[in-house]
Amino acid sequence: MEGLMIVFERLCLRDEIMASANPEQAWRELTTTSPGVVARVAQAEREFAVYQRRDGVFSRPSVLENAKNMEPAAWWGMYGKHLPLLSAIAPRVLAQAAAASAAERNWSVYGQIQGAHKSRMSHGTADKLVFCHEAMHVQLRMQDAGWRAQTWSVGSMSEREPERARV
Repeated sequence: MEGLMIVFERLCLRDEIMASANPEQAWRELTTTSPGVVARVAQAEREFAVYQRRDGVFSRPSVLENAKNMEPAAWWGMYGKHLPLLSAIAPRVLAQAAAASAAERNWSVYGQIQGAHKSRMSHGTADKLVFCHEAMHVQLRMQDAGWRAQTWSVGSMSEREPERARV
């Protein structure tokens, strides 16, 4: 539940910033404890309580059956319209990828680095080596894609002197 509350706070803060007259300045002034954000979070929590208690439309057997068979975002679009804040938050949450492949890859690299023959290596050292390994792979992927870091070359003094003479 703590994670859900954090999601509510962050998304409600984002919505308040976007709804303000001047979003460029609002992101500096608004926090999760701002009155407008707190009111919006409280409303989202009340709407979530309606969903959790299965009040209204959520108590119908056909709605519960469709929850098992329909795509989650489509289900919310169809049955959650009477909960405006949750209807705005649910598609963003449901659109998140739910794959564990990144975590599995990370554990695989960790297992390669800290094997049985390196069991005395501290966890902190192994964590740093995993980070370095992944950062190196990101750099190699960027180079393979044709990305090049900007480099500045400073010409010799004789090349820059004509520029000063023109100025």
